[in-house]
Amino acid sequence: MVGKQHFGVNSNISEDDEIQRRVHEEINKSSSENEDANSTENQLLKRKRYHRHTAHQIQEMEAFFKDCPHPNNRQRKEISQELGMEPLQVKFWFQNKRTQMKIDRISSIAAKYVGKPFAKSDDIPSSSIPHPMDPGVAASG
Repeated sequence: MVGKQHFGVNSNISEDDEIQRRVHEEINKSSSENEDANSTENQLLKRKRYHRHTAHQIQEMEAFFKDCPHPNNRQRKEISQELGMEPLQVKFWFQNKRTQMKIDRISSIAAKYVGKPFAKSDDIPSSSIPHPMDPGVAASG
């Protein structure tokens, strides 16, 4: 092809080629922008939204928890349908509730010992601590 004057500069690119190049650039540019927009949209969709359950939902699950702290799949599905929740939400609520109960039990046990003196190894006479190499330790322990 014969070169044409383009933007005041002699060019070997034809006018049609230049138009195609620009169209291609715009397609790539808008495609890239769409990918960025889709990526942002996907990130927002993937991001977990914080959700508080209603007082009614919590009250119902608490009542069920007292009778059955480990509901099976069928029970979770029924609860979720009754309360307008997803079965996974119910599953995680019960899982979190069981963990909370366990932590509460551990905390109450630990609270009984707060303020009470613990025997330190410095306070115990070394003669009362059997050494593993002493005769009779292996036989008794």
